[in-house]
Amino acid sequence: MKRIILFAAMILMMTLLASCGDSGDPRFAADEYLEAYDQNRNLPPIFDGLCKSGDTFYICTHSGKVLLQLFDGKSGMSMPLCIKPECTHTDDSCNAVLSGYANGLSVYEGRLYWAGVSNDFNYAVYSESLDGTGRQILRELPEEWVNLDDYTVFHRGKVYGAGILESISGGSPEYTVKVCGGTLDGNDSFTVLDKTFIGGASPKVEIQAVGNTLYAAIMTENTLELYSWDCQKQDMNSIYSGSVDFKPGEFWADSAGDIYISGGLNVYKLSKGKELSKVFDFSEMGDLARIAGFCDGYVITDELCADGTIGVLIKDYSGNTVVESNFGEIGKNMGRAYFGCCDDSLIYRFYNMDNGAMTYMSIPFSGDQATLLWKFDM
Repeated sequence: MKRIILFAAMILMMTLLASCGDSGDPRFAADEYLEAYDQNRNLPPIFDGLCKSGDTFYICTHSGKVLLQLFDGKSGMSMPLCIKPECTHTDDSCNAVLSGYANGLSVYEGRLYWAGVSNDFNYAVYSESLDGTGRQILRELPEEWVNLDDYTVFHRGKVYGAGILESISGGSPEYTVKVCGGTLDGNDSFTVLDKTFIGGASPKVEIQAVGNTLYAAIMTENTLELYSWDCQKQDMNSIYSGSVDFKPGEFWADSAGDIYISGGLNVYKLSKGKELSKVFDFSEMGDLARIAGFCDGYVITDELCADGTIGVLIKDYSGNTVVESNFGEIGKNMGRAYFGCCDDSLIYRFYNMDNGAMTYMSIPFSGDQATLLWKFDM
């Protein structure tokens, strides 16, 4: 009888462990960064973002056909992600052609992962080898996920989606901020955050996964809400909610749990158990400057100079200047968008408003020669 009771207790314990997210998976127990399974937050997981493995960059382009493309750092060549020598890359027989955007395109566990619309118009998680072969649908996602394409994050056995659902209520605009999650090796789905705003301008939502915590930020013109979600216990905590005297821009969560928020040219910090406070600024920049984004170790600002060039100032999280430079002819008189930081290089997309060309560049901090990743005609 004792053996039966002991065996039953062991089965119960195993069941409880299995029900607590990934607490039973030794791969995900560590607090430190896990390259194979963690979100690379230095490259934003947006619908037209890019990812990197070794010397190779990957991107989803939407110039005509929606294609997966790569840039090979060793050869310096850009091409569709298709190894068929006879392929014209124009129809569904091509390994690079997609039926919709590759939302959150990421390298996860040595493969490419993304969320997108399938040929039968379902929303699903896709995976394929880094050479473009072996594409498969890992799982289908609930229909509402089609609208959760602001951010798509693959992290420690799960996929998370964030977005804004818009409607009209009583003649006023209604915005529902939703963050949902789902397992990669099954069909489980769950709601992380669901909050509705009525009237005013549309809020902005961002998510970041750090270790076993998913952070979410909801930002309006003058309010800020920050949440932390325990990925293993599936438990949500509000860590900040209130009015602010600045318009929140970008946010960053470090491994210690400190949160950084940009507002204008100021950087604010929320530490555990402390108030939100300004820690440094970029007041030395001009009137046409902005905080472009955060990355691991750095805060990046850029500005449009009088001669049409782009000036850049980068500081660390203590407010010390790391880089102060000018792109020169790169991106001159063009629209610009910061696309991340990688190996002490900035990734920027430039849009030529005269001819519609879209150019992606990797620009080293050191001032060395920049690398053209891709150029497309829109």
